[in-house]
Formats: sequence, structure tokens, C-alpha cells
Amino acid sequence: MTSMIKKTFLIYILFLFTTLSGSLIQATESSPSEGDLAFQQMKEQIIRENNIVEKTVEQKERQSNAIEKTAEQKIQQKTQSIQEASLLKEQKATEKQLGITPALIEIPAIDARAEVIEVGQTAAGNMEAPANIHTIGWYEPGIKPGSDGNAVLAGHVDGLSGPGTFFNLKKLEIGDEIHITGTGGEELTFVVKEKEAYPPVDAPLEDIFGSSTAPQLNLITCTGIFDTEIGHYDERLVVYTELMES
Repeated sequence: MTSMIKKTFLIYILFLFTTLSGSLIQATESSPSEGDLAFQQMKEQIIRENNIVEKTVEQKERQSNAIEKTAEQKIQQKTQSIQEASLLKEQKATEKQLGITPALIEIPAIDARAEVIEVGQTAAGNMEAPANIHTIGWYEPGIKPGSDGNAVLAGHVDGLSGPGTFFNLKKLEIGDEIHITGTGGEELTFVVKEKEAYPPVDAPLEDIFGSSTAPQLNLITCTGIFDTEIGHYDERLVVYTELMES
């Protein structure tokens, strides 16, 4: 009986040992070691860092592309501005050389603004005056405003109905501006350089209507004392202007 108990006990001990050994072996085979865990964590960290680097590179590439695009746009805008400025300069040079057909005159200093029409010569060979006191006449047989030479505009100082467009022309001072708009919308600005009053017979026609190496515009109106016997003023006012360089 005792021998049987001992034998049974030994078999039980052997069973426990075998079971525990198998569990330990299985645990050893299925559970990673500390080194494996550390390696796995390092691998995952490297992957995360690599993803961050890739995203950073992509962001920098996008930023670089945006900067390059902005730079290209600025270059294009600058080039376009230069081309437009060059074209405008050429256009103004052409206008200066050929002149413009005046359609409108504006004189801010005396708050004057009027239509400009073409006039020619009278039978006596003098410059015609516009029929309307609020209209300015451009001497069409002469020079166009903006071309080299003396272009001439004339207007009435007053009339039976009241003051004309050039009523305050005598108030202009050196440096005041005269703006001329052409029939095609072209714009030129002239600056007053001198003004003189002459008796009609003493007016220096060559200075007023003659040739010049620079673009000039001369404005004429009546001034002085009104002579009731002849129905005219006894003097002519001439305002000499020159083209403002742009």
C-alpha cells in the first residue's frame, strides 16, 4: 500500500514537471524578449520620424513652389509694367512729334473749360475768331498742339451776353497749367511761361504763329480798353506756354 502511494505520488510529480516545463517553453516561444520589444519600439519610432520628415519635405516643396510662382508673377507684372511704360513713352513721343487735334481746353487756375473748334483765316488774312464767346478757336492752318512750333488758340474775353471763356486769362501766372484733350482722347499739358499785351498792329506775329524748335501753345484774347467807336478792345493779350515734359 505504501509502495503504491509512493508510486502514485512520483507519477503526479512527474506530471506537474512535464506540464510546467511545456508551459515555460510555450511562454518562452510566444513572448518576445526585452530586446525584441526595444527593437520593435525603435523601428516604430524611426517610421514615425521618417513620416514627419517626409511631411516636412513636402511642406517645404509646396512653400518653395509657392515662392517660385509668386516670383514669376512679380517678374511678369514688372515686365508688363515696363512694356506699358515704354509703350506710353513711345505714344507720347509720337504725339509730341505729330501733335494732336484739340477738342477741349481746361485751365484749372481760372476755372475755365471749353470746346475747341477749328478756325481759319479771314478775307484780310487774319486769324478767325469763334462765333460763340464760350468756344475756343484753334488756328488749323498752323501747328497742332504738341508738335514743334507755335500752336495758337483764341477766345473771346466777353460778349453782349457776358464774360467769355477767356475773361480771366489775364489772371494766369507763370507755372499755371493748360490741359488740352485731343479728338482721340489724347491729353497734353502746357505750362505758362510768359504773358504780354500788345496793340494789334504791334503784335509779334512771328513769335505767336512762327516756327519753334519746341512744342509751344499760345493763347490769345482781347484786353485793355474797349473802344466803342470801332467796337473792339485796344490790345491783344498773348499767354505763351510750353509743353510740360512727362
